[in-house]
Amino acid sequence: MEITASWVALNFAYLLYVAAAVPKKIIPLRLVLLAASVAFIVYGVIAGINSIIIWNVLFGGAQIVQLVRLFLAERNLSFTEEELEAHAAIFPDLRGRDFLYVWSLGEERLIPKSTKIMTQGVKNTDLVLLLDGIAEAFVDGRSVAQRPPLTLLGEMSFLTGAAASADVVVSADTRVRCWPQDKVRALETLKPEIYSALVASMGRQVSEKLATR
Repeated sequence: MEITASWVALNFAYLLYVAAAVPKKIIPLRLVLLAASVAFIVYGVIAGINSIIIWNVLFGGAQIVQLVRLFLAERNLSFTEEELEAHAAIFPDLRGRDFLYVWSLGEERLIPKSTKIMTQGVKNTDLVLLLDGIAEAFVDGRSVAQRPPLTLLGEMSFLTGAAASADVVVSADTRVRCWPQDKVRALETLKPEIYSALVASMGRQVSEKLATR
């Protein structure tokens, strides 16, 4: 079989279409589809097939328009300093607009000193993000770890469905942001892209905690 420039362009375009099934985020997906359109246009030019050129110019143009809209939407977002820190530290897999949506689903609470916010052997009902203060984890009454601000708690229980593996007690009056687990799970159906990004973030948090044990 003779490998020609048109053969390479056509098969590269098909390869990009297959690759488009991989990205879970909308911007990478549109970038891959745009690249596929460019490859098809190159093939159309080499092969002299005007219909392929025209349709892929239109399809690629639509991807460019949507990408511009997405980038402009991200630029116009407004974050507090605390939200920016939480986004970078805990939810980096979420686009800015998606992060603000998830943030709005939570509720800020002030937890008094020495309050137990999670109980060993009991299933958690909330995901809890420490905004300030320090929480201490106890297993069978023995202190095993301290959790600083911008630590997400309850993520392992959320991912596995198991009960809390430790008591967690705040050492001072502490602000937290809480998300009911059932509300977060509902995103799997309502907004699957956001849910996938959240699960990825929580999985990374679990891995980091296990690595420090």
